[in-house]
Amino acid sequence: MKIALVVTATLWMACSAFASESDLVKTLPERTVDGRFDTRCFSWGKDASRDFCETSFYRLLAAPEKYHGRLIGVIGFLVRVFDRPVLFVNRDSYEAGAEYEGVALVDVEIPGDIKGRLDDGVWPVLVVGEFDAKYTGIQIPRLGALRKIQSVAVMKRLPGSGE
Repeated sequence: MKIALVVTATLWMACSAFASESDLVKTLPERTVDGRFDTRCFSWGKDASRDFCETSFYRLLAAPEKYHGRLIGVIGFLVRVFDRPVLFVNRDSYEAGAEYEGVALVDVEIPGDIKGRLDDGVWPVLVVGEFDAKYTGIQIPRLGALRKIQSVAVMKRLPGSGE
């Protein structure tokens, strides 16, 4: 009998925990860093009237249409492919030939310190631009394109921030 009571109490506590987690969904913030749950993203510092979504490459791969036309920041492996800069999830994605995971950078001026290293690839690079999910590539299939690019920068960890 004691075992049955313990099991029943444990199940009741587990169900209560799920109920309280579902209540969190009701209290979503108006804005999130990546626009999850269809919230607005944070304001872009250079133009407060625009939203800026900083998203992981994995979220972009999973739902590119969600970011269509939005100003996004995404970190990836930047490499030159047939004389065009393309951003991939990482070097493995590029080397595996997963071309459909690549995001083309359109009409962009690559900074000199990055441009000279594009043949070998540069990691990690943050690119900020307007995502075009309708772009499917010219000759090679692509996930999309980044246009109206605001920034291309190599990311560096600050000393003492986790390494």
